[in-house]
Amino acid sequence: MQNMDDQLLTVSQICQLLQMKPSGIYSLLYHHRIPCIRLSSRCVRFRRSEIEAWIAGKSDAAIGRLAEQRTVREKSKRGRPRRTAASTSFVDSIVESAKREAGVV
Repeated sequence: MQNMDDQLLTVSQICQLLQMKPSGIYSLLYHHRIPCIRLSSRCVRFRRSEIEAWIAGKSDAAIGRLAEQRTVREKSKRGRPRRTAASTSFVDSIVESAKREAGVV
């Protein structure tokens, strides 16, 4: 008999375990964000031990590490890089030179 940690679960069992709708599980599958075993193109199973480890990785500590990684990338909602101190000083120098040329300063 299989060990309980190695038990293979169906989508409906994962829905009950995670208290999610099937559409949410299928979205996670589509974006490759949940560990699974694809037995065929239409048959997906989940190893209980992998799901439990995946859930543990979603803890506050793991989310904190992800937040630190994201601040390194520093992207806005539109995908453009945010201004850093270096880019801000560059923009400020351009504005200052334009003001001098216009005689505003």
